[in-house]
Amino acid sequence: MHDLSIGRSAKEILRRLKASKYVREHPGKVCPASWEPGKEALDVSLELVGKL
Repeated sequence: MHDLSIGRSAKEILRRLKASKYVREHPGKVCPASWEPGKEALDVSLELVGKL
């Protein structure tokens, strides 16, 4: 759902789509906030909880 009264950033939507594709193609990886293609993704770990 999206509230049409709130502005959207096409760049952010594209970044999120690319991150979704990346994690689908790389099981066990997660993309942190502001991740961009080419940047390092993180390995899934309980040690990350509360640190991001």
